[in-house]
Amino acid sequence: MIVVSKSAISALQPQLRRDPNPRQRTRALTRSDIRKSSTTMPIHYRKIAVIYLRAALGLSFLSAVGDRFGLWGTAGTHNVSWGNFSAFLHYTQMLLWFLPGAFIKPIGWLATICEFSLGIGLLIGFRLRWFALASSLLLFTFAASMTFARGAEPAFSYSVWTASAAAFLLSCIDIDEEESVPRP
Repeated sequence: MIVVSKSAISALQPQLRRDPNPRQRTRALTRSDIRKSSTTMPIHYRKIAVIYLRAALGLSFLSAVGDRFGLWGTAGTHNVSWGNFSAFLHYTQMLLWFLPGAFIKPIGWLATICEFSLGIGLLIGFRLRWFALASSLLLFTFAASMTFARGAEPAFSYSVWTASAAAFLLSCIDIDEEESVPRP
C-alpha cells in the first residue's frame, strides 16, 4: 500500500481532471506519479538551499577552528568558547574522559585538522557528497561524545545533532537532476 500526502494528490488533481477518459480519473496513483509530484520544487530553489547549507556548515567548522586559535577573542571573553588551543584540549579531555591523557592532544589536533578541511571542502563544493557525509559523521561523533560526557541537553542546545542530520541530508541531495527528466 502506498501512502500519498495531500500535497502530492493536490499536485496531481489538475492532471487527472484534464484526462478525457473518466475511468482514468479514478485510477490508482503509481510511484512514478508520486515521485513526479514530490519534486515540484524548482531546481534553483534546491541549489540555493544546498549553497546555504554548505555555507552554514562550512563556516561553522571554520569558526570553531578560529575560536581555538583566538580569532574571536581570548578565553573568558563573552561569546568565546575556548579562546586558545589549551582550553580546547581541556574541553576535549572532558568529553573523552575515558581515554588516557596521552591521546587527547593528538585527537584535538586531528579534530581541528578535520574541521578545517571539511569546512573548506564544503565551502568550495569539492566532492560535496563525501565531504558532507564525513561532516555528518564527525558531528555525530561530537554529539555522541557530548551526550555521554555531559548529558543530552548540551548537544541539543548547541544543535550538534541538528547539524549532523543537516550534513547527512546534504550528502543525500541530488542537485544535478534535471526537472524535465523523470527518474525511473
